[in-house]
Order: sequence, then C-alpha cells, then structure tokens
Amino acid sequence: MTAAPTTTEKTPILIVGGGPTGLLASILLSRLQIDHVLIEQRLAPQPAPAAHVINTRTMEILRAAGLDTEAFYALNRHSDANFVSWVGTPREPAIGKFSLSGNPDSVDDQRRLAARVAASPEHITNISQNQFEEALLNQATKLEHQSIRFGHSWQGFIDGDTRRAGVTAPDGTAYEIAADYVLAADGASSGIARTLGISKSGPASIATFLNLSCEVDLTQIVSEKQSLLLWCLNPETPGILIVHDPKSLTVYMRPIHEPYETAEDYTDEQCDALTNEIFGHETPVRITYKGVWNMSAQIADQFFIDNVFLVGDAAHRFPPTGGLGLNSGAADIHNLVWKLAAVLKCQASAELLASYEAERKPVAERNCATSVNNFRKMDEVVEALGLDMTKGHIPAMLKSSPLLNWLPAGAINRILKAVATPARRAIAAAMAATDDGKARRQKIQTAIDNQAEHFDMLGAELGYIYADSSAVDKTAATTPQSTTRDYTPTTGAGARLPHIDLQEGDTTRSSLDIVSYDTFNLLTNGMATSPPSACRMFGMPCRTVDLKSFDNHTAAATAFDLGPGDWILVRPDGHVAERTPQRPT
Repeated sequence: MTAAPTTTEKTPILIVGGGPTGLLASILLSRLQIDHVLIEQRLAPQPAPAAHVINTRTMEILRAAGLDTEAFYALNRHSDANFVSWVGTPREPAIGKFSLSGNPDSVDDQRRLAARVAASPEHITNISQNQFEEALLNQATKLEHQSIRFGHSWQGFIDGDTRRAGVTAPDGTAYEIAADYVLAADGASSGIARTLGISKSGPASIATFLNLSCEVDLTQIVSEKQSLLLWCLNPETPGILIVHDPKSLTVYMRPIHEPYETAEDYTDEQCDALTNEIFGHETPVRITYKGVWNMSAQIADQFFIDNVFLVGDAAHRFPPTGGLGLNSGAADIHNLVWKLAAVLKCQASAELLASYEAERKPVAERNCATSVNNFRKMDEVVEALGLDMTKGHIPAMLKSSPLLNWLPAGAINRILKAVATPARRAIAAAMAATDDGKARRQKIQTAIDNQAEHFDMLGAELGYIYADSSAVDKTAATTPQSTTRDYTPTTGAGARLPHIDLQEGDTTRSSLDIVSYDTFNLLTNGMATSPPSACRMFGMPCRTVDLKSFDNHTAAATAFDLGPGDWILVRPDGHVAERTPQRPT
C-alpha cells in the first residue's frame, strides 16, 4: 500500500483488470444483476492491436451475453483474408500458402468447411484486440450494476485479507474496496497471483519477440493480398506480418535472439531501417507502437484461493499460435460468472465454485499444449525450404561478437551477407520456374499443409468437455471427445449443447438461443419422466423448454437423441449437466 485508505466501499465482486476478460466479466455480471466494481490501472484500453483471433465459441458467448455479434463482425478490417502465406519478402509471390477455407478440390477440406458452418450460428473472425476492448468497454458501461474505473490501481490486500483491497485513484487518493469475491483479470504478470503465492507450471519464456505496429498501406505492395499472416523468410528481415487492416495497420513480429541481442538493441533508428527493408524504401511507413514480449507456456497451479479467482492470462499463458489465449479467457468467465451469481443469490452453496478450477484448468492445459505444438511445428516449413532453424541466432551472435567490433562496418556487413547467402539461395531456388523449383515448392507446400491443426481448430473451439466436476454428471468422463481439428457434436454430460435449427412458423432459432444464462434449462421431449437431480443439488431456478413446441420437434429430438419423456439439463453456460438416458451420445 502506498497510502492509508481514507474511505471504504463494499461490493459483491471486484474485478481487477479491464482487458477483454475483465470487461466480459462485467457484462455478464450486469446481465445477472450482480453489482460489481472493475478497476484498471491503464487510463484507456491498450493502444496496440495485440491478439486478433476471436473464435466461434467466444462469438457465441457474446451472443449469450445479449450483444450484437454483427456489430463485432463489422470490426474485422480484413474480412476477405483467406490465406496464410510464406514469402521471401511481402513484395514477392508466395512460396506456399495455406487456405483458411480449405482446398476447393479436397473432399476432406470441404467436408470440414461444411461442418464448421453447421456447427454454430456464429463464426470465427479477426478483430484487433484494442478495438475488441473498446467495443466491450462501450457495451459494459451502458449496463447497470457496474462501476468501471480506468486509472484505478490495485495496490494489494489490506493486512493480507483478500476481502479488503487497497486501491489508488488517478489523483493518488487511496481507498479500500471490500468485496465478497475478487476476479484477478490482471494479465500475464498478475500481481494478485504473485501476492497469493500461486506458482505456475511451464516455461516462463520460450522465445522473445519484438512487435512493431506499422501504419502502412499494403494494398499497393503485397503480392498475396488476401493473406492474414505473411511468414517472411528473408534472412535480413525474418518474422511474421499480421495484417489487421491491409490499408493501414500491419504488425511485424520479429524474434529477438537473447543473449546475443536485447530489446535495447532495437532503437527507433534500427526499427525504421527494418520496416524500410520489409516494405520497401519507397513505401511510407510509420511505426505507431513498439513492444517486446515473452512467449510463455504456463498454467497456474491453482485457479482460485478462497474468494479470489484467476481468469484469463492471470491463470494461463500460451503461445499465440492458434489464437487460444484471449478466447480461453472468455470461456473462463462464461464458466465462472453464473456460478458466482448463484452463490451470491443463495441459490447454490459456495462448494459450486470449486468446479471452476476442476473444469477450466484441464481445458487450459490442453490449449497450452496445442499452442506449443503449433509453434514448434512451424519449423517444419523452414526446414522443408532447406534451412536449419537452430542457426537463426548466428547473425545476432556475430553482431555482438567483440572480435567483429574491431572490423570496419563494411567488412561486418559483408560477413553478415555471406552468412545470409544460403537462405537467399534456398528462397531463390524454391521460386525458380524449373522442375527443381517446382519440386522444392511441393515439398514446402506439404509441410504447410501439415500445419492444418494450427489454423483449423473447431474441435478445440467447441468440443471441450467439462468432466471430473461436481457441476456435471459422472457420465461426463465417457462423453465423446473432439480432436483439436474436428468437432464431434454430442449431448453427453459436460459437452456444449450442439447447435441445431429450431423452427417456429416462419422463424428459425438456434438451440443455443433457448438456453438462458440466468437459469438451468431443461430441454424435454414431451413430459419429463423424472426430475433431474442436478436442479435439486444446486437449488437454482430451472426453466423447461419442450421440443414439441417447435415445428421440427421430431428432427430436434433425433439430433439430441431424446426418446419420449427424455430430457437434457443444460447449465447457464450452455454445457450439459445431466441427461437421460444417462449415456454419452
């Protein structure tokens, strides 16, 4: 604490952190009429675009929160992006590329595309995280039951009491917030997790990267105009271009090879030289943001202690390969908020809250492993080009060598060019209009095609099962699992209720829309033959929806494997708690 609190206020829930996870928590709490305070030390949403993948499940969660998902889709500034490309430089044609909509000549790819369309009324999209945050903040501040305070910093727990938080206002005034529960949405370097002594398992740094947000118009210079990502193989400017807006915003992500170089080596002058080399000296470029970050793969050993819950990056950190980080945070909140509301409304005992860790930690562990595998697997493409990934640090090592520092600058540049020659030759050979060039490109394309699990992850998005939890029936342990890539719709316990179309006259509704976030939902095929035990256990309200009220009830009952009198009990978060018959489907 920097100063003694002068006032104390009380709230059922304190959210520390105003990123996507914290803001979504605020929206869901407001929808459930739970008073809460959100504090964020920044004065405004972050300026850098950061993450960009908003997956199908997160869009479904926004839908469940009552938000207009079409307004969010409109934030995608590169909606025609359909490829991930590997290039020498962005000004050159691709050596190989991956189609995000699949190969039109591949039966398997088109089957998967059809399955993705059928799986949800929503779909994956790309929205710069700073714009996503601004949109969430705009929605959150319109709702009641919230007090959202940017520029207010969490200073610690007073006298070690996790129900008493010390906060500093922008003017330096110290005050206390007494909260029944605390959501630690304070990011990857969570001060709350550190204060509570919660350790993390996994490497704190797999790699270090420089990020440059560039105001640049790619439409006039990039050959592969429909590319969302451009893997640049040119040895002078290796890295990834993330195209948020082809007309105005691209992020250049470049590895920093420690200990031979550090972030301090990338001066403004050096960064300007890099962007000129990447985009061409004749192309106007303005760097709007420069940042350095560590790629981590860590999971908190505990997701909660007493009344404090870690959510989002505070609980787990993944490589960005797959875009599962931000989206896992959204699912954390969707899982937790209804449980907190039930306890605060005395509809359930506090024991229900332990199911948060039991359910979300295994999902985070799988998502982390998938993200790491995706990151490692990307090396296969460079190796197919004929390059050794273990030697990427050599230019940085040579630049840092005291021996080379004695040489004239021209001599050093000649040495560095000589080191880069094999890579330049490999790229030229792969681009050659010869039989050998064609064979090289085919080898590279095979390695690219082998990255499909990285860019097509519907199973990971929708197919996770909550098992080994007090909040689902024990049969969840045998509910069919999806693979990372392929989603298996199932109404088994622990699974997300599958999307099907329900007909009411001229109106078509998604099955997702008949699930309310403020109550359990009993879907029946006629009169239920026995009351679900889960409703009795939780003591929560339970609304009944008889599928026979829909015109296509026979098809719906078949899709959900419901015989006459059977039922499915769906939790507020859309996951199946229990069903009859009690067997996986």
